[in-house]
Amino acid sequence: MDHDALSRFKSQLSSNHIVPFTAEESRLLDIFSTCINCGICLTACEVLTATTTTPIEYPGPRAIAISLSRSIPEFWTSHDVVFHCTMCGACEAVCPSAIPIPDIVAMLRRKVAEQAPGLIPKSHNAMMSNVIEKGNIYGAELESIGDSDSNPDLAYFAGCVGVFMEHESVSQTAALLKLLGNRVAIIDDLCCGGPCEVGGFEIPEIATERVIERVKSLGVAKILTSCPRCSITFRNTPVYREHFQAEHITEFLSRLGWPELSDRKITYHDPCELSRIQSITQEPRTVLGKIAPNLIEMPHNRDLTACCGAGGGLRGVQARLSIGIARKRLEEAIDLGAQVLLTECYSCLHNFVNARRSTDHIEVFNLSQYLYQLLADRGK
Repeated sequence: MDHDALSRFKSQLSSNHIVPFTAEESRLLDIFSTCINCGICLTACEVLTATTTTPIEYPGPRAIAISLSRSIPEFWTSHDVVFHCTMCGACEAVCPSAIPIPDIVAMLRRKVAEQAPGLIPKSHNAMMSNVIEKGNIYGAELESIGDSDSNPDLAYFAGCVGVFMEHESVSQTAALLKLLGNRVAIIDDLCCGGPCEVGGFEIPEIATERVIERVKSLGVAKILTSCPRCSITFRNTPVYREHFQAEHITEFLSRLGWPELSDRKITYHDPCELSRIQSITQEPRTVLGKIAPNLIEMPHNRDLTACCGAGGGLRGVQARLSIGIARKRLEEAIDLGAQVLLTECYSCLHNFVNARRSTDHIEVFNLSQYLYQLLADRGK
């Protein structure tokens, strides 16, 4: 017997080289193995399309489904691939086998964090540290968006991206809620912890403790947010569900009566995490159907929406690639002749704002922000 070969074999089976899987992860691996290698997902992947004209290598969702799920135990050799995915779910939406490719990306990111943390992108590590130490993903002092009302009946959770990157939009959304007669508490300095989960980490306990403590101090039972990642995190994290109810703001606005407010040609971008993960597509259209008779749909809409490029932490890893994807989506709206592009996600909004050129004859807003502007102008 070749004793050297036996030694090498045993070394590969040591505890340092075995990747443990939970029962749920093992179940998912069986699902991933049902890929029929048809390639339909490749046509839906905005990252793959964008990287065909860049030096960045990305094999696309099919490679993730048929290769990465089986590259055990050294799957972290493809760590750059899983961190280039936006986790938008467009591949899953068109997959004949309904393979949840974003789930395997999330799982592989967790395994990289557990087994080879040195391979995690610097931006993701910084985000995790910032949330723990500073309470938000930027590690910065966030500018307050306004005073909370006394005895509030609901809280508006602004989220890190909105307060830091789209401050005016957040301020106008909070003003809209007050204009509609609500007594609003504003939470504008905390992270829900959801972005950490996207990066492959566990949600820090200190993040959930901060949020719960704040909500308790305000005495509210309901939280509204414009951030789809925040609403996902609040709804899916048991410790949050024990203490309050969370709702995306489009759900709240859809139950209200609205007059016709705009005769401009408006189109709406469905955020991936809102439309595909939470199935919230009709609610914003219920509002738009009342206020805007000239609503036009982009070819990619609802659960088949096109990604803006901001998700999955891609903006922190490959900013130019992320903005390039947003530019393609923005041009889809421009080609329709739309004068206004609306969405309801601060990450989508920020990417579109960055992708917009001074020569573009289109404005970009969050739906709630736009509603405030229309009502404010009407009241003048």
